[in-house]
Amino acid sequence: MINNQTKIPAEWHTVIRDIGQKFDSTAKVRLALQYYSIVKRISVLPTHAINYGASAGNSRASRKFIAGQIQDVLKVKLDLRAVDIKNDMLSNYGIKINYTKAWKSKETAQQDMFGDDDEAYDSLRWYEAMVHATNPESRVAIDVDDEREKPYNPPHQLVMISDADKGIMIAVKEFFPDAFHSRCVLYLVENFKKKMKDFGYKVNVAQILGDLLQSATYKYTISKWDDYMKKLASIDHRTYVTTMEYSPQRWANAYFRDIRYGHVTSNVTESFNSWIRKARMMRILPLDETIRKQIMERMHERRLMA
Repeated sequence: MINNQTKIPAEWHTVIRDIGQKFDSTAKVRLALQYYSIVKRISVLPTHAINYGASAGNSRASRKFIAGQIQDVLKVKLDLRAVDIKNDMLSNYGIKINYTKAWKSKETAQQDMFGDDDEAYDSLRWYEAMVHATNPESRVAIDVDDEREKPYNPPHQLVMISDADKGIMIAVKEFFPDAFHSRCVLYLVENFKKKMKDFGYKVNVAQILGDLLQSATYKYTISKWDDYMKKLASIDHRTYVTTMEYSPQRWANAYFRDIRYGHVTSNVTESFNSWIRKARMMRILPLDETIRKQIMERMHERRLMA
């Protein structure tokens, strides 16, 4: 049976009671079978055969079922991670699910709670009209182009700064093909220091090497950059090779092709991202409205301070 630490509701044990028991709908029959299979650790197959065992009930834990169990948590913790769902399902219900199923279940729960994502985007025009109607002096400009198939091409040159995550790099290439994609120096230096530790250097030495690389990043002339590269190479030629493997033209001031206005990190973005931590997990309409309210509150606070 399920271990003593699980949190199976008492009514799950009696959801199926008698032969010939009637249910109001097919959906309720399916839900009852899921409850019963989890409690009894069995799996009811389409052929009416029954499997027993520690993992037999897992197949009955559909995405819809898992979504129903996590909705209350999502209401207060929008940034709930898939790994947390995976662990909670095991500890609370004795159900083993993989990471993908946990993630898909979260998406299902969000759709049930906040509506379909595509429908939310369709409501943006209504949202713009309502903001103007209720706050006449507000400035709202929403570009919704249902026919757009090509990547977005702004009237000015874009520079993207990221941690060079594979998913971000693919997205930038697909949707902003003409943008310069810069690499955040802080993430790069941290990766560099980890590489130095792999080479066998102690933490304090790896820190010194990382500081040299970070200082080189801010130099605007190739000669100054070369001075720091010589220092790195004189300590260990592998440090120079590693640096060049990071493609300096994407992050070093001496080689970067466009203007970043002094920004070589993604700190500004991460600060804003942290400020809207809860909002960023919402659908587009509540996200916009939440951020709008946060900005209004911040402006009001600044007026009072002034």
